[in-house]
Amino acid sequence: MLLWLKNALSPQEIRDKIMDPTSEFQRQIVEYLESVHIGEFLTGSKDEVEDQINIEKSENKKYQDPTQTLPDAPPSLCNDKACDNCLDCEALESWWEKFRKITDDLIFKSNVHTCRKQSDKKSDKKR
Repeated sequence: MLLWLKNALSPQEIRDKIMDPTSEFQRQIVEYLESVHIGEFLTGSKDEVEDQINIEKSENKKYQDPTQTLPDAPPSLCNDKACDNCLDCEALESWWEKFRKITDDLIFKSNVHTCRKQSDKKSDKKR
């Protein structure tokens, strides 16, 4: 069932406005969508994560691009309910810290979109 609102845009008009990269409608739709979905990193802001990756790459000679490697398996869990930071617990906490950093590295390399910024720069040059 299609519900039609009086004076509303038709589906074709909406499509045309979304597909036009210079339309105010498209800009506002994208702004709205970006405002309701904020992809976040686990260990900091985008700039902080980028800085940390650059430091890691320059200071760690054994650094490996996580997009080119398989993940490390987590260590064994501690089964002692009264444990007070045994070696297994410390190893697991260390693994989780490394996991968060590697996940941020992967997200930064694979899922940071800059096409909108580039599009804005191109339109500024045309003006």
